[in-house]
Amino acid sequence: NRQLAGVSLRAGQRQREALLDSIPDIAWLKDRDGRYIAVNRAFEQRFRFSQHDVIGKTDADLFPPDMAREFAAEDRSVMESGQSMCAESRALRNGAEKWIEVIKVPIRDDMGAPCGTAGIARDITGRMLLEQALRNSEERLRRALQLANIGIWEWDAGTGDIAWGGQFGSFSTGSDKLRRTKIGRAHV
Repeated sequence: NRQLAGVSLRAGQRQREALLDSIPDIAWLKDRDGRYIAVNRAFEQRFRFSQHDVIGKTDADLFPPDMAREFAAEDRSVMESGQSMCAESRALRNGAEKWIEVIKVPIRDDMGAPCGTAGIARDITGRMLLEQALRNSEERLRRALQLANIGIWEWDAGTGDIAWGGQFGSFSTGSDKLRRTKIGRAHV
């Protein structure tokens, strides 16, 4: 019955939209030709396009040429390989540096063949800044230990793990590289 099929199709579309809109990151679905099938609210807000402006269009219709070519190449790679991809990239937004993680996966038809792509993009700037701050802190500590000509050691009483490095390592092994060993658990 046609009426029942139409109702079922509309219900499926509402479910897909509800699922996409529940994702806080930018999310989209594309067909095998790279045309947008669906985008979520986060996509609309970030790029200032309505779903109506996007559906049926390709990246070349929506984005600057360099960006559109990069997006299309990633989509082709995912479709041809049948494998997901994850990439981190740096971009300028409103004069500020931002880090973006993009995950793209193939959508498969009933026979298991790739017939489109699904993607999510998220701002990972906070994580990247924290990772850089940790690397900087570790480097400052390494230089301070080296300049002070001292070493460090650490013992985890619960696991029995011991780690040592710097000049402390030189006293015991003749090397200032970080070493690890295990001793029996402490009994208190």
